[in-house]
Amino acid sequence: MLYSLESNNAELNHQYHYEFSLMIRNVLQHYLDTTAGYFPQAVEDSLHKACMLLNNLHVLRQNLQDLYGVMGGEKSGPECTEVLQSFQTTVLSKQLTHWSSFLAKSFAGDVVKAVASMQTELIKVKGSCSRDEAKAIATPLLDMFTEKALVIAEASDPALLQRVIKELSMVIMEGIHSMLLPSLRLKQQRSEYPFHSYSAHQCAALETVLDILKEVITGNQQVALKQSVLDKSIRRLRAVISIYRQTTEKLIAEFITYDNAQSEQSIDVPCGEVSLAFNANRHISTRELDVTVRVISADNLKPFSAGGAAALKPYIEIALLQSNSSSCKKFSTVYKSGSTSLHFNQAFNFSLASNVEGWELQVTAKNHSRFGADKVIGVALVNAFDLKCNGNISLEMSSCLALCERRGALLNVLSQRTNDEGAKEFVALKTQCRTHDLTELTQQSLSTTALQ
Repeated sequence: MLYSLESNNAELNHQYHYEFSLMIRNVLQHYLDTTAGYFPQAVEDSLHKACMLLNNLHVLRQNLQDLYGVMGGEKSGPECTEVLQSFQTTVLSKQLTHWSSFLAKSFAGDVVKAVASMQTELIKVKGSCSRDEAKAIATPLLDMFTEKALVIAEASDPALLQRVIKELSMVIMEGIHSMLLPSLRLKQQRSEYPFHSYSAHQCAALETVLDILKEVITGNQQVALKQSVLDKSIRRLRAVISIYRQTTEKLIAEFITYDNAQSEQSIDVPCGEVSLAFNANRHISTRELDVTVRVISADNLKPFSAGGAAALKPYIEIALLQSNSSSCKKFSTVYKSGSTSLHFNQAFNFSLASNVEGWELQVTAKNHSRFGADKVIGVALVNAFDLKCNGNISLEMSSCLALCERRGALLNVLSQRTNDEGAKEFVALKTQCRTHDLTELTQQSLSTTALQ
């Protein structure tokens, strides 16, 4: 209809094309909104149906490009070009990525079952493992992947198949990562995967399993997925596997010395401040460093809701950790009652060996309890640099220690060495956390709801 006008007025033609592009955008947006409301149910009903809907979005994106070409491309005018290209790149492409990821994540339950079955077989490995034996271990995951890939391929364009398989492979890699590093918070609850400390032979078998998975996923001619897509995830898994091969002493040493940024914990929930004074002197002959740590005061300690400040009986515990030892030295102040700001002025002495690569001082405010365990009020860290300096320092305490991914992995592996007393003591120290009572949790929940 637009071409039949045979107008030589370029400005008028641009305006017509612009109005037409707006109409097309509105129609397609309506279709996307309708699909978005239906897609989650389609995923539950039938994988084939969900793939067809996803394929429709993929074809729609291609058709929009073709339509733009029929309209004359850039000759249709800058306004029309902006509307159609923007809709294609910022709306259709994002919707396609979002729903591809949604579909892949819907297989999470199947991935958990497959990885759990694989873990059961992996734990049985007692000696060296051949490639055929490793393939047998990987069979649950391989069967699950092949089954899903076949159904997706039947209803999908090759380019869409590649996109969905990429997302599915990420879900599989994340499942294996969760098997190696189950959440520390779930250790006392029901976890998807049993906590297990893997032997050197089991680590070697798992590395072979990863190679086989990569070959199967990237070797499928229909999928044609690039190997580089999985390389980053596999390197991440191999880094975790390497942790299992190290001794407890080496893991603790790496944890303490890693990145030299131990004292930079994020203050998630401010729980008060503690003031310390350091006095360090090095022996000329032995090169040992004698450090006196004086706990001066604690201020603005966050009371527990039950009883408030009057029920507090706070004291400060300090623990020295050294990279050459799995044990730590602990000292505590006396406890004082009835206030959130207290003066202690108690000194403690430590000796630091000259050959130690790293030190760390963990400061924990605790509430003394006559019955049961003492509750944590807040924790803070002092790094090696501060320990070797003379002077005062004020530390803000948080409800628990923040861990980067690497330190979290180290601590997770240590937590699975249940027969190692050094590992158990270190993990217990690093996972100390303020336990919120019901009132605090309710207040946090209300605050989060208000922010939302």
